[in-house]
Amino acid sequence: MNNSSMDEDYYLKFENAFRGSRAEIIERLKIYLPLLNAAKQTSAGQIHGIDIGCGRGEWLELCNQNDIKMIGIDLNVSMVQFCKEQGWPAIQEDAKTYLERQPDKSCAIISLFHVIEHLDHAYLLELIGHTLRVLAPSGILLMETPSSDNLIVASRGFYADPTHLRPIHPDTTCFELMHLGYSWAKPFYINGHNSYRVSDPLGLTSLLAGTAHDVVIIAQKPGLDGHLQPEGSWSKALNETETTMQAATRIDSEQQKRYLQLTDRCNQIEAMAQAAIDSAELAHQKTLELYNSPIWRAGGPLRRLIRSFRATKAALLKFIYKNTKHHQP
Repeated sequence: MNNSSMDEDYYLKFENAFRGSRAEIIERLKIYLPLLNAAKQTSAGQIHGIDIGCGRGEWLELCNQNDIKMIGIDLNVSMVQFCKEQGWPAIQEDAKTYLERQPDKSCAIISLFHVIEHLDHAYLLELIGHTLRVLAPSGILLMETPSSDNLIVASRGFYADPTHLRPIHPDTTCFELMHLGYSWAKPFYINGHNSYRVSDPLGLTSLLAGTAHDVVIIAQKPGLDGHLQPEGSWSKALNETETTMQAATRIDSEQQKRYLQLTDRCNQIEAMAQAAIDSAELAHQKTLELYNSPIWRAGGPLRRLIRSFRATKAALLKFIYKNTKHHQP
């Protein structure tokens, strides 16, 4: 991206400070390798691709190292120069202008990583139209963008980049892609922090930080051969994470489950307590019946005699013990 009020290397420095190291981003991008492999299987020769907004060239490096001949396009001179210094092909040019010069059906993959949120909507629609023309039959369009579904991203993270124009609604973008001619388009919610879900599955951190921070919109141009299935094995490697609604639904369901378990346990304890009370009342009733029975009343003199005998016995033993101890040498 370019900004006339800032020097050319501003955004390169900005990405170094905010996006993460190149090594971290390359590692993160490896989730797309199965998609690249699936695309390679549909082509007899080497696959060519275009990476719009190539930035520091992480995707260029990963693709070219995996036998995908990818060229980068970026408006920023510093970004393009940086890519070239890394040994990867890059051109400084407006994306739409570059695509207008490309032949029909000339590449298999076009990618835009964290680019479309920088673009005016009308420009984006024009760009999508050009991607459809330039892509070969069954070609893949891949667009990754911050997920406005994530509450932290939508309320804070998105606005850290002053060149962001608007959050992207993935459902709307998928509709537009298919309306313009793509055979299918689907959003995949990715890059959530699953560790929060593991450590605190019902906590706010699970809802705020554990949900997907990015969404990748993948679309395919119609073609007779090499048609990918959106739910194919390659998509499982994307390691989709929860959306905010999915996380909220899971938390609500688990809390309801725990509430029902607690209610059931309380009911069990209440039943046990009631059974103990009933047993005590029954014992008390039996005791009263015994005290009021003729046999108990008839035995009264005998019980008094026994108590008197026990008292006399105790006094005698005490007297004997006391005198025996007093006369010991």
